[in-house]
Amino acid sequence: MGGNIRKFLINAIAMKASDIHLKVERPSYIRVPAGLTMVADLLVTQEDVEDLAREFKFYKKLEKMMNSEDQYSFDAAMQMETREGSQRLRVHAFKTLKGVCMNFRPIPINIPTVESLKLPKEMINVVNRTSGVAIICGAT
Repeated sequence: MGGNIRKFLINAIAMKASDIHLKVERPSYIRVPAGLTMVADLLVTQEDVEDLAREFKFYKKLEKMMNSEDQYSFDAAMQMETREGSQRLRVHAFKTLKGVCMNFRPIPINIPTVESLKLPKEMINVVNRTSGVAIICGAT
């Protein structure tokens, strides 16, 4: 059952999705470079979510959240094999009146270099400082 979600995650990662949003018994969405896209052909069940949580060792967190009256979310991490190789994902799960929702964000295995990010020279100067605190804010 959790294999449906696994296949969906693998396909979304291959499409360069930056965020993957799953809702139990609701349409799922992925954020790809073209924007937020609904994926109507995947209907995730509670059993699918539980199977995925068991496979990636965060079932106890899911179970605790579902049985708690004062815990509404948790964060976890997972790593899986995709077509491109190993992929880490940040997982944020939360409960709503309509069921569990899970958001996944792929995290690069290899940390990008400053050069590969093509940052402006001014940013590189800030990053290379050896003292002080630099706070950089912007759209995510």
